[in-house]
Amino acid sequence: MKLVGELLTVLFTVTTATMNDVMPDIQSDPPLSLRATLRKFSRTRHHVANPRGKEKARKYIKKVFTESGLHVWSEYIDSTPSLRGENIVGMLAGKYTGTAKDKIVIVGAHYDTTTRTRGVDDNGSGVTALLQVAKKIGNSGRRFKHTVLFVAFDFEEDTAESEHPIPFGSQYFVRNLTKHIKKTRGKVRGALVLEMLANHNTTKGSQRFPEMFSHISTQAYHEVTLDGNRGNFLAVIGRKGTDQVLMKPLEKYYDHDKNFKIHLVPIPLTGRPSKSAYSPYLRDFYRSDHYNFWENSLSFPAVMVTDTSNFRAKMDKCYHRKCDNMRLIDKADLEFLRRNINAVIGATLELADMDSSHPENDHTVKAGLLISTKTAKTHSGKSEALKTENEQGRVTDTVIPTSDSKTASYSTLTALVTLIHCTYVARKL
Repeated sequence: MKLVGELLTVLFTVTTATMNDVMPDIQSDPPLSLRATLRKFSRTRHHVANPRGKEKARKYIKKVFTESGLHVWSEYIDSTPSLRGENIVGMLAGKYTGTAKDKIVIVGAHYDTTTRTRGVDDNGSGVTALLQVAKKIGNSGRRFKHTVLFVAFDFEEDTAESEHPIPFGSQYFVRNLTKHIKKTRGKVRGALVLEMLANHNTTKGSQRFPEMFSHISTQAYHEVTLDGNRGNFLAVIGRKGTDQVLMKPLEKYYDHDKNFKIHLVPIPLTGRPSKSAYSPYLRDFYRSDHYNFWENSLSFPAVMVTDTSNFRAKMDKCYHRKCDNMRLIDKADLEFLRRNINAVIGATLELADMDSSHPENDHTVKAGLLISTKTAKTHSGKSEALKTENEQGRVTDTVIPTSDSKTASYSTLTALVTLIHCTYVARKL
């Protein structure tokens, strides 16, 4: 009996160690490292005011995506003969990539700025978070059932005021995504759109609200006002019902305390905003790339993850202005950003649904994903190109490398533990 007890102890230890090995605790880099990344996005990134700065940001995003083991490509958005936008996409293929079983998860942030700002919070903080999530998940060795797309969107800013019509980068991306979904009959689980994540303010009265907010999101309004209207929280904005599948995991994984909080802001919408009678009262909740997922012909789940933009001091005075710079970023802002990133990491892992089967062979992509060589350019790196359509419409297969398989099996270990435990109990009786 002593031997059985010792064997049980060993097996429980092995099981726990194996689970920890396969399911590592993935955390953001420390605040000082985040500051260094933010500095990479502390200059104007605009196609007219500073095209060189914008191109420098693009190169850095591609570099991090590639070093994170993602398959990387660009979607080019032609507005005029002399103006071209560029969405940058990094993909982690899943077990069901390219099939009807796939439920695509998107993490996105826009990297462009207006002409008048350095854009550290708007939206250098969102891009910093995007790159952290991509790096930490991409280098974790985990494999998933579903495709994960990391997207840096162009043309979120200044599109309406432009001399020539400029389509939103996210609108262009969503159209391509829709074509892919119709082709494969897969689904979109949802998009986490990261919009300004580094403005944290514990000063009483530092938080304002959009018009009608007390009626639109009663619970969040009540909780913030009880706390003295302090801007010490992350807001997650989504449609009531439709986007709960995305909102709940972010809340679940948020490391909150009295100074760092999260509030879910479900708004009274389902489906496309343009079809709702409430839409005129909700325009302040549409101000990022998540709107183009909502308003698409196939309305996709999406949330805006945000520090509330110009509704919070200090950004109430620095929104789209030169003072949105590194001087505004203090230790609390960096800690806020770190916690926000960790929540997005946890939610993304849950939504992508880790593949516990760990097949021995690498995954082969079964169908082209979103891109054609007519509109996209792939970027070389650790991962090889996925299956794409060439100019003649022919499809070429390639294999996306995945990490080495874990040799231990949860099910086998659990069965052994259960068997020995039952034997032990039976003998004792």
